[in-house]
Amino acid sequence: MPTINQLSTIGEVNSADTLPVFDESNGDARKMSVLQLQDYIETNLDIADVGFLQAGAGAVERSVQSKLRDVVSVKDFGAVGDGVANDTAAIQAAITSMTNGSTLSFVGGATYLVTAPIVIPPSLTGCVFKGNGATIRANHNGDGLVMIATNQNFSRHKVYDLNVVGPNVSYPTNSAQLAGTSTGAGLRMGYNNTSNTVAGYLTAFYNCTFSNFYQGVYLQSTILVNFYGGYLVFNQYGLFVDGGQTNANNFYGIGIRENRIAGIYSSGRTGGSLSNATHNAFYGCEIETNIPYDSSAGGYPSTFDGSGVGVGIRLLNSYDWIFDGCYSENHNYGIWLGSSSDDNKFVNHRLAQGGAGGFRPDGIIIDGAAVNNNLFRDCKISNLTSTVGNVTINNASGTTNNKFLDCVGFVFEAAKLASYPYIQNNTKSQGSVDGTFFGALAAPPQGIINNPISGTAQGQINGIGTASATLNAFGVGEVLLGNQITGATTITSITNMRPGQLLVLGNYQITYPVTIQSSTDGITGIVLRDRQNAILSSYSDSITLYCSAVGKVIEVGRSLANSISTGTWTPTVANSGGTNQPLTTATGTWCRVGNTVTVWFNVVSSNNLSDASYYDVTSLPFTPQNAACVGIAGNQSNAANANQRTPHVIDAFASGAKLRVRVSPAADFQNADGFAGMAVYQV
Repeated sequence: MPTINQLSTIGEVNSADTLPVFDESNGDARKMSVLQLQDYIETNLDIADVGFLQAGAGAVERSVQSKLRDVVSVKDFGAVGDGVANDTAAIQAAITSMTNGSTLSFVGGATYLVTAPIVIPPSLTGCVFKGNGATIRANHNGDGLVMIATNQNFSRHKVYDLNVVGPNVSYPTNSAQLAGTSTGAGLRMGYNNTSNTVAGYLTAFYNCTFSNFYQGVYLQSTILVNFYGGYLVFNQYGLFVDGGQTNANNFYGIGIRENRIAGIYSSGRTGGSLSNATHNAFYGCEIETNIPYDSSAGGYPSTFDGSGVGVGIRLLNSYDWIFDGCYSENHNYGIWLGSSSDDNKFVNHRLAQGGAGGFRPDGIIIDGAAVNNNLFRDCKISNLTSTVGNVTINNASGTTNNKFLDCVGFVFEAAKLASYPYIQNNTKSQGSVDGTFFGALAAPPQGIINNPISGTAQGQINGIGTASATLNAFGVGEVLLGNQITGATTITSITNMRPGQLLVLGNYQITYPVTIQSSTDGITGIVLRDRQNAILSSYSDSITLYCSAVGKVIEVGRSLANSISTGTWTPTVANSGGTNQPLTTATGTWCRVGNTVTVWFNVVSSNNLSDASYYDVTSLPFTPQNAACVGIAGNQSNAANANQRTPHVIDAFASGAKLRVRVSPAADFQNADGFAGMAVYQV
């Protein structure tokens, strides 16, 4: 095959000059004019016969035609790119001609007017589209670029530097323009149905813009579609995720702004085999001023709108999304987490208010049921010029364990919090001007056991109604005792606490006391303050415990309604013969300090007391803990016998709750008309 090579210049050649030529067929040498040679080449030379040899060792010769077909240009199929000619058929023909792994090129700076969506064949795989800064302008109301793969075995394309622009007006001058005419997406990757069939896989977009459509980018059931740089602007929705297994898509440093309803919207669409959109991630993205604009109404709205329009990020039925190092500004709500949006994470996310006086606070709303376990860490709301709360929680029972950790500038206003999130170390910003101090540590709601039942599982009490019960505190932060306490209970052991764990025991029933029994040696059991038991018997009685580094359960503090209390009681008296005395009056008072009870009693008889070796005083106000007490009693009499006025010792309990006044000799009480005494015992 003859090859074309560049020859050294040997001087000007005129059309009338002749050149020596050689006819290989018969070995003849002859002369031919330049014009004759030109005519001959144009008539007989096939470009397929012209060879190309790449520089470098090992290069293999191939035809120039083969070389030129490495890259398909839309111009090869007649695309004009002047923004006036209809280039729809030419661009579509160029794409249809592509084979797997081939490249399509647009002319840099050109504008290609199209009147129908440009569709990438669903079975095409691994192609490269070089926009070179060109623009596809959709002169219709449908989609701009449709890239829907047959399944996950296809797509895997790369698109560079391509702008796709729809028919909507960038800055509307009336309400009709604000509503827009487009019903399509600048980029559609998804079937828009209720099937989980993967519509795009491992496709990447570099510095691409999708603007002036109903949706800038529409994704449904796409996996590992990545966007690097680029712009979603002047759409109704910048990014629209429509349910399905739209999972693990990543956005790096893209701008999402001036979209009229929302910047990022996850619809939470369900039905059929659709699942929740999961683990889509945004890194270093700008999400700004996604609010309506109508110049006939004064431009941007001048008042707050909480209807769902003008939102930076709105997620419904979305799990495990990540926003890391992103910037949000000038929205009614910067972040809106709706029903069943769980485990989403916002880290190093900055939000900034907008509008005169900050009436667009770019705040956070948690709205609807089952919005759980969302995390805001090291986030900041800045430039707040009012004290209006910028965190709103609308559901009292269906939102749990949403966490704000080490954040700056958030205003937590009680009237806007139907339930409290988990807040730790929220601080003010900008010279202690913006935000609410909130340094309290709240126990995660998942760690609360309400009304524990009898059993051995997590948060249960084994042995309710006995004097030897065990609480399993594995992973528990708070236990609220309720009507499952069916008898007086003494907790002697708390198991499965881990070093550093805090546990609050609170009482919300008064039918039966619950005693936390203290260790007496500080080695075994539960180590309580002053080695004194804690009795939870009144509403809101509580005790806080901590597990030390060596695994000991130690009391931090207690709040007991009966820590210091007083009252009266009516004693019952019987002597050693078991005879009840004909009492005129029997009165008593008591004082309780913690677990220590002091009782006073005064017994007056209408007849002289009988001769007895002891008298038992019963009907005590609190049941003694053990059979030991200390006390003293003295008899009352008008007699002159000094022995009748001698103090007598109360030194023990016999059986049950009895104060036994021992009389020795027994005759000391004979003819006495009563006696009085006091005793101190533990409960």
